Amino acid sequence: ELAASNIPVIEVALQGKVSELELRKVAKDLKDKLKSLSGVSTVDLIGYRKREVKILADAQQLSEKWISLSDIIYAIQSQNLNLPGGNLKEVGISKKVVTKSEINNPLDISKLIIRSNDSGKRVYLNDVAEILDDFETPKIISRTEQETSINLVVKSSSSADVVEISEEIEKILIA
Repeated sequence: ELAASNIPVIEVALQGKVSELELRKVAKDLKDKLKSLSGVSTVDLIGYRKREVKILADAQQLSEKWISLSDIIYAIQSQNLNLPGGNLKEVGISKKVVTKSEINNPLDISKLIIRSNDSGKRVYLNDVAEILDDFETPKIISRTEQETSINLVVKSSSSADVVEISEEIEKILIA
């Protein structure tokens, strides 16, 4: 169905010589400003990747310390941590990890205790795996002038004045 609310009013591309984390912050802030405009129904982010903690298990270390991928998954889940998505990877094996509560810094997971004994000896996650604060694998790659970008696609409500919305967006972008 062709409706005015399905047609983009404008698409804004954000790119520059900044980290993806900084570009994401600018994109989120701009999205909030654009959504607050009268007549704007939605603002879609294209090329915006969610943060993800990646745990790259070292097969040799796992074997030496008698730790399995299941032990790691159990430790993460039992510590009740919330990691923003993520995969647990070992050579040839990849498992998705989903958990429930929250930690402030995703890299704090590196000190998670996988196993301990009565004498106080502990095996931490960073003893058997590399922990990366990264982003999900892109589903869509957005590029502007041969540079990776995050694009904001602004759509109007069916009764909105498209010219007025465009002028308001231009004011925000110039400011």
